[in-house]
Amino acid sequence: MAASASGELPHGEREPRRILDSVPAPIALLDRQERFCFVNQAYADSLSLSRADFLGRAVSELASAERYALIKPHIERVLAGEEVAFTAEIVGRPGLPARVFETRYLPDRDERGAVVGWFAVHRDVTEQTSLERSLRRRSLELATVLDSVPAMVMRADGDERFTFANRMFAREILGVSAADLIGRRIAEVVPPEIHAAIRPYIERVLRGEETGFERLEHRPGLPVRRFAIRYVPDRDASGEVVGWFAFATDITQERLMQEALEQRVRARTAELEAAYRELETFSYSVSHDLKTPLRAIEGFASLVGMDEGSTLSQTSRARIERITANARHMGRLIEGLLEFSRLSRREMQRRRIDMRELAERVIADLRGVSATAFESEIGELPACEGDAVLLRQVLQNLVSNAIKYSSERAAPRIEIGARRGESGVVWFVRDNGVGFDMRYADKLFGVFERLHTPGRFEGTGIGLALARRIVERHGGRIWAESAPEAGATFYFSLGAGSADAR
Repeated sequence: MAASASGELPHGEREPRRILDSVPAPIALLDRQERFCFVNQAYADSLSLSRADFLGRAVSELASAERYALIKPHIERVLAGEEVAFTAEIVGRPGLPARVFETRYLPDRDERGAVVGWFAVHRDVTEQTSLERSLRRRSLELATVLDSVPAMVMRADGDERFTFANRMFAREILGVSAADLIGRRIAEVVPPEIHAAIRPYIERVLRGEETGFERLEHRPGLPVRRFAIRYVPDRDASGEVVGWFAFATDITQERLMQEALEQRVRARTAELEAAYRELETFSYSVSHDLKTPLRAIEGFASLVGMDEGSTLSQTSRARIERITANARHMGRLIEGLLEFSRLSRREMQRRRIDMRELAERVIADLRGVSATAFESEIGELPACEGDAVLLRQVLQNLVSNAIKYSSERAAPRIEIGARRGESGVVWFVRDNGVGFDMRYADKLFGVFERLHTPGRFEGTGIGLALARRIVERHGGRIWAESAPEAGATFYFSLGAGSADAR
């Protein structure tokens, strides 16, 4: 498509000109003297000039010397017959900012194939270039920040190629520079066995799951270190996973401290368990050995009373009766201690327990041996996991106490029930007995502790202590609520996971 320097096209080529004018892409035609022979309206508009500003004028007249020097090599190449593509900043009307164009130069040939000029086709990429520069600048700023923080961070794409790694990650985890990682696949950087170990976590994060793991880092000549590594998916605007971030934390010292603490706890626990076993053995031995002299005291006192009773004064007989009664009471205390020791030492046999059935058996047994007639009510009792023998002892002790301290009422009433709370199931035994002052509640569960005089209510003060010990062995706790002459309610739980969720 030849044209004169005035921009006039031969009559036969005016139709193509109308077509070029209607094309939205900026297009110009220049001759071998680098003069504009034709520009379409889009080309003129792209530089905020008129077509008359171009026609007949050489490129060197319109461009600054600096910019002309930059595009001159491209002009030489297209006039040599090459197609050329490049990006350049071009200033149109003076006073306006330069705009960035992707430009293609295409040779214009005559009928013999000789290059007589070239077509210039522009695409304005100013906004795109500005955005890319902004993104690069922000990426550089982010990389600078991440390089300066005491954290280990990297990013990889869906092909497992490193696209970013801060200096700390590259140095501490892999022992290389960050520049050595970019563009390389993980399998190229880490040994095969490590890649095989982390591959399942990579698969999970690429499916969109957050995941994490710990691993030991062995580096020649350096101490072994432990890292906690977290993988987080990286998603594009549509939500598709396009890669992932890895955040690593050196937890070597933390784990060493934890292991040292656990070792100290294990050692201390072993010491406490040994001391506890020795104490239990001592308690059992002492209690057992005391039974023989007590039987002798009781026996000889009874013999004196029978053989010499007629010759003794009333005061002497009363004293012998007190000796015998106290010997029997001490015998019961010793039996309580032995029972406390036996049940404390008994190995736990956990199984599923129907608590309602257990409560019914306890009520039936106590009703058969109790001198006090009483009413009873058993509510809904969830099943639990525990030692049936020990938990039966808990219910038996609590119900026995309830019967004893309700015996002065005209119509003693015992209620066994349960309730569900935020921390799980709580079972309870309630009575309408004499109750107690809550100021002394902390004494309830101590060995030999009693809130009422022995003359009013018999007992050894072992039952509640034994109940607390059993409940605590199940991982639970026991407590009470009461007021004087208003009855009492004893509650107990059995620890997490003990109650049946059904």
